[in-house]
Amino acid sequence: MRGDERRSADADFQRAFRMLASPALVTGTDLEVLEATDAYVSLTNYPREAVRGETPIVFFDDPDRYAAATDALATGDVWQGDVELVTRSDRRVPTRCVARRIADGDDLLGYAFTFHDLTRRRQYEQGIRIFDRVLRHNLRNDANVVLGHLENALDQVDDAGAEAAVEDALGGVERLLRRGETARTFSDVFAAGGPDPLGDVWLDEAVDRAITQAHDSGVAIETDVDRIRVVANDTLVPAVRALVENAVEHNDSETPRVEVTSRVDSDRVLLSVRDNGPGIDPEHHDRAFGRDESSQVAHGDGLSLFFVDRLMELYGGEANAKNVDDGAAFELAFRPADGRVDEREYR
Repeated sequence: MRGDERRSADADFQRAFRMLASPALVTGTDLEVLEATDAYVSLTNYPREAVRGETPIVFFDDPDRYAAATDALATGDVWQGDVELVTRSDRRVPTRCVARRIADGDDLLGYAFTFHDLTRRRQYEQGIRIFDRVLRHNLRNDANVVLGHLENALDQVDDAGAEAAVEDALGGVERLLRRGETARTFSDVFAAGGPDPLGDVWLDEAVDRAITQAHDSGVAIETDVDRIRVVANDTLVPAVRALVENAVEHNDSETPRVEVTSRVDSDRVLLSVRDNGPGIDPEHHDRAFGRDESSQVAHGDGLSLFFVDRLMELYGGEANAKNVDDGAAFELAFRPADGRVDEREYR
């Protein structure tokens, strides 16, 4: 390539790099900044000329983070971690940084630092923490006070109509407390750091524990679950409990019944929670899991199923709903613990 062609290609590369959507820096082998994207300039408010020639440590709030990144780069590894970028006005912007080498074969050309702005995520997490505190303390305490007053009132009324009204109110407060308990359980799971690492969980043991903990309202719950290990963690217990309680709560049959069964289908282990209630409109199966914003999650009814759906994604499985002959069935598809289904592992 002739010199003028090489210069033209370099200029084209510079323009293309500047237009990348993410804040990013590219340096030479000496770690001096050669170019910054427009998004980086916009985020930090530093003029491009002020960024060039500096080393990225100038823009890192924590020198130890920068040292960790450069140590990894020296050994050829990709480094990623949370970094607070210092802006021209000395504001700290939370970001996720990925640093990697730029090479042409064995020839090292420089390094690239890409940043993802975490400001909105941090604001979201802060909002969740505030909501969680309100849910754990204010709403729960107030609901318990109301529950106590309603129980006292129920002992004192002698009118059938008034008694039925108080019982309805009691049921509503109890449902509110259960939803709050569900939200608290799963908010702990999805808090910073995420759920516990995945491992091998005995499916039948998780189901037994879930049913023991469930608010069954006297509904008959039958189980026939294989002794087989699936990829999950301890959060499987509240997830199954949520499905069982959902089947109980929405069952308006004269003789309500819930069945929890399992079966093997190809390379998946399927757990089904089936009831003999009213079923679900086929058009609303996705809504049951809160997969669209207009679902009942908006007013709290489907909150537990929303969390179950997200949890199954973390497990590498999936959750589905379907109508059966006499009601509805919610089905969880798991990966078998060793990546295959062995007939000898379950009864």
